[in-house]
Amino acid sequence: MPAGCGIIVRVMNGRALKLEGNPDHPLNKGKLCARGQAGLQLLYNPDRLTGPLQQAQRSSKQSTGVTWDAAINTLGTKIKDAGSQVAVILGSTTSGHLYDIFQKLTTAIGAPAPLVYDQYAGFIGYPLLQANSQALFNGADLPAYNVGGADVILSFGADFLGTWTSAVRYG
Repeated sequence: MPAGCGIIVRVMNGRALKLEGNPDHPLNKGKLCARGQAGLQLLYNPDRLTGPLQQAQRSSKQSTGVTWDAAINTLGTKIKDAGSQVAVILGSTTSGHLYDIFQKLTTAIGAPAPLVYDQYAGFIGYPLLQANSQALFNGADLPAYNVGGADVILSFGADFLGTWTSAVRYG
C-alpha cells in the first residue's frame, strides 16, 4: 500500500475480494484507511498495465508489449550505458531498505548518491524528522510514536491525527 500499511487479502477462487489491515503489522495494527480499502480498484482496473511495454520512439504514445526478460535486459543496458548520468530522486518517505538498494545501484554504475526530496514532505517536516532520527537512533527512518500510551500530547503544528506520517497509525 502507498502508506506502507500491512494488509491481509481475502481470496476466493484465486481472486482477491477484500483488503483488511493486518493486526500484527506495527504501522496500522489492523486498521486500513479508505485509500487502502480502495486498493482492489488498482488490481482490477481495466485500464491498468498488465505487462511491460516498449515505446516505438521516445515521447511516442505508440508502444508494443515485450516480455519481462526483454524489458529487464533493455532497462539494464540503458542504465549501464547512462552510468554517471543516472539520477535517482526519492521521496522523503522512501523506506531505508529501498534507499539502500538505490544507493547500491548508483554506486555500482558510478552515479551520484540518491537524492531524497519532495516538496510536500519539506512543508510538513519529514527531512527534519529523518535527520533527528539519524542523530538519535543511527537510522533515518521516520519515527513512530506511541500516542496511545501517552498521558499528554503537545503538538505544535504536527497534524498527527490527520495527514502527518501515518493517518492510519495515529487514527
